[in-house]
Amino acid sequence: MGYVCGERRKSVGIIMRKPNKIDYGLPSSYRMFNLLDMVSKLVERILVGGLKKWEQEGMRDGQFRGRRGRSGMDGVGLLYKR
Repeated sequence: MGYVCGERRKSVGIIMRKPNKIDYGLPSSYRMFNLLDMVSKLVERILVGGLKKWEQEGMRDGQFRGRRGRSGMDGVGLLYKR
């Protein structure tokens, strides 16, 4: 999902069998899941949410590209209506 700092890069790997495989001797018959530390996931979500809110509040009303729900074509349409 994003960047994880060095102290939080440790994870636990879980290996599970894929269902309905003929030969479980092949590595492709297994799936690996990495579980990151839950604290780092929580901190990441809090930071991303705060940054998105700060970004939206800091932009002027004339800013169209790079904002949620406002494309560059909205700005062109506004100019065309004038």
